[in-house]
Amino acid sequence: MAEESGRRRASSEVPAGTTAVGSGVSSNTSFSSDEGGKPTATGRWGIGISPWLWASRIRILVVIDGRITKGFGVEEFGLGPVLATLVDPWFAWWVRFAWTVRKRDPPESFRFTQAGLNLNDFDQVWFFGDWPGRDANPLNVGDEIIQLEKYFPLDNDELRILASWMERGGGVFATGDHAMLGASMCSRIPRVRKMRKWTRGQGVPSFDGPDRHETLVHDPQSTENDWEGDRWAQQVFPVYGHDPEAVGPSFEHNFPHPLLCGRTGVIERFPDHMHEGCVIEDEDVRLMDPLGIPGYDKEEFPVDSSGSRPRPHVVAHGFTTNPEAPPRRFGLIGVYDGDPVGIGRVVVDSTWHHWFSMNLAGFPTNAPLIYARMQDYYRNVGLWLSTPGQRASMLFAATWGALVGKQPEAFDKVMGIWGLGRAVLDVIGRTAPQCVVSQMVTGLLRTGGSSGSPGMSPSESGHVTRLRPPISMLNQAVVGGIALELVDLAHHHINERARGQPTALDADAIRRKGFDGVMAGVRTLTATLRESSGQLTTLCDHLEHTMERRELGKLPVSCEPLDDLPA
Repeated sequence: MAEESGRRRASSEVPAGTTAVGSGVSSNTSFSSDEGGKPTATGRWGIGISPWLWASRIRILVVIDGRITKGFGVEEFGLGPVLATLVDPWFAWWVRFAWTVRKRDPPESFRFTQAGLNLNDFDQVWFFGDWPGRDANPLNVGDEIIQLEKYFPLDNDELRILASWMERGGGVFATGDHAMLGASMCSRIPRVRKMRKWTRGQGVPSFDGPDRHETLVHDPQSTENDWEGDRWAQQVFPVYGHDPEAVGPSFEHNFPHPLLCGRTGVIERFPDHMHEGCVIEDEDVRLMDPLGIPGYDKEEFPVDSSGSRPRPHVVAHGFTTNPEAPPRRFGLIGVYDGDPVGIGRVVVDSTWHHWFSMNLAGFPTNAPLIYARMQDYYRNVGLWLSTPGQRASMLFAATWGALVGKQPEAFDKVMGIWGLGRAVLDVIGRTAPQCVVSQMVTGLLRTGGSSGSPGMSPSESGHVTRLRPPISMLNQAVVGGIALELVDLAHHHINERARGQPTALDADAIRRKGFDGVMAGVRTLTATLRESSGQLTTLCDHLEHTMERRELGKLPVSCEPLDDLPA
């Protein structure tokens, strides 16, 4: 029987691939995601509970091995806090995560080839690999141990199944630790194998040598040995302006990657550890190496419709704190966006110690803001790895929930697209910051092809265009368009309920009106930009004409020394 949590079957009354929002469950341990006392929908979401709320459902298969568990222990390689975070029903009304954990070690001995497993039952696979474990620590141990049967490596048949599923849009997260920890499970997975260092041949950081990636942060008030489970966190350095979801490079985007956008601010602190792994920098990723999976001949990094080959990117760095060596920058988080080529996305992390109960132990009580933002990071991984269809469903669910969770007078067509967009985004912002909304919006608009260099908008002269509309303008137009199409249907439900008449969601109507709203929002934005373009041309003409008439050099400008200052 599959271990699943926080999952309900979708009924015929909600759009396909979604689930009705119920009460759910949360952890009863010290890692509980309940933020003190019994939460309320209005307090947490900015809307009230409505019988017509629905959510996009994301099903995650979590594959573990070695010492990794589902526990909460302060001395445990436990994923309990992460799993509890994912199924916390009070995170948002518009998404529901469901997880199933499988372990490759006996007695379970999970395999992707086992009878009864259909990988299409899952949207994402998250790999937390430990083997070959401590055996990989000595420097004289080579890569040859990775594929030993006693470490349960993925075999060729499993890799073919996984590669085909990723090609169909399945999202993958993978992480290990220093040396070759996690290599038996992860070092041959397409794209994962090239985005993170798994082997000696790739130059993995060592367990205890001077090249190790120690990130321990010292208690400034203590000289005692530091514990990686204390409240002192390492600083993370997000890569700003990196916008792989952009619809072209013409919108201003000053956020970090959506993985590092928290509800209360940028996620800039992670649990520390004495020897992390490493994510490979953008320019060092080898795109053309043979994949080496017998019977599978697809390109590992395909070319998009414009002829470009999208490549992975590091979206956050860390710095080492080794006391015997100067600080060194290293890749902490890497991503591959498969949307432009129609395949699944990938996220890799330098170490699973960013995820374990033993590393998180000091935060819930002593640094709750850091813990809350780590919870945002875990959820963001699941959100970002979702398919374009799931992201569209989440955006429709978020907009619809804002409309039906408020009183009828809160939203009205008279507000227009811009007014509705601004008001609905204000509600959604309680659970989804602007950059998370952006990835939902832009996923609807991308049609394939590369978006160009992040943060760059070349003009004909080759210079960067400095005047660009903010991405929030696109969000407001699209969300406002969706709201404009859905607001009458929302009012119908609210008014009928006030009369004591039951109503049921019409999945086809919501989907149809949602896409009509996207088109309406884009048309409004296009017209606004064209009008603004004309106004800018007029302004430029005015400025040029003004400057031609003024003789700046003849202005009576005088300069007098300050002689009344105190000595």
